[in-house]
Amino acid sequence: MTRSVSILIVGVGNRLREDDAFGPLVAEQLEHRIDDERVEILERATLTPELTENLAQASHVIFLDASAELAPGEFERRPISRDSRGDLALVHFLSPEALLEWTTRLFGKAPSAEIWLMGVAGTGLSEQLTPTVAGRLPEVLELLARRIQELLVE
Repeated sequence: MTRSVSILIVGVGNRLREDDAFGPLVAEQLEHRIDDERVEILERATLTPELTENLAQASHVIFLDASAELAPGEFERRPISRDSRGDLALVHFLSPEALLEWTTRLFGKAPSAEIWLMGVAGTGLSEQLTPTVAGRLPEVLELLARRIQELLVE
């Protein structure tokens, strides 16, 4: 069983695909900035059903992910909620909304949630972010650190 936490940060993406590494890289850098036992930081290539236990132990979850739907370097932060109408088939990966729904079904509760998205400029084979996305990381890290502090005070 995982420990109960106030905030769960989940960086999602592939570190070998340029800007798709946005989520895991932000999560990794955040680990060096946040030293609070109430915050758990995870990196995942995809969202899998196994994460439901982690979500059930959290009060709030922030997903960090790259998006091909946003313009390169465009940043978006929005609340999300569980989706009982979406595809809930037990597959190898789930959307954040489906993961919240599964958490509720399995544990009777799910945390409040939001997703932070960064528009990708490239997803080729590389362990480096494109300059467009790399240039936004300091700003995103600062915003995220502030958001975590807000949530811890609530």
